Amino acid sequence: VARADVLIAIVPDANDGYPADLKNAVDLLWKPLHNKQVGAIIYSTHGMPSDALVASVKRLFNAVKSDPVEPWVLVDRSSESLLN
Repeated sequence: VARADVLIAIVPDANDGYPADLKNAVDLLWKPLHNKQVGAIIYSTHGMPSDALVASVKRLFNAVKSDPVEPWVLVDRSSESLLN
């Protein structure tokens, strides 16, 4: 993590929030994440990820003073989108 130029987090929707495992990883890696560019691929199995979820993931990385890379990728993995 410390030697990476940019990190990309793949974040599943866990009831309109991020999973506890992601929070745990960020808590453990807060020092190497400081000033690190971070991007995210956020996906949901019940439609597009909510604005609240995207905002909460951004707040999580901002809390450790990471530098978010925009735009973040949002993926709809619902059964309806997979049928099209």
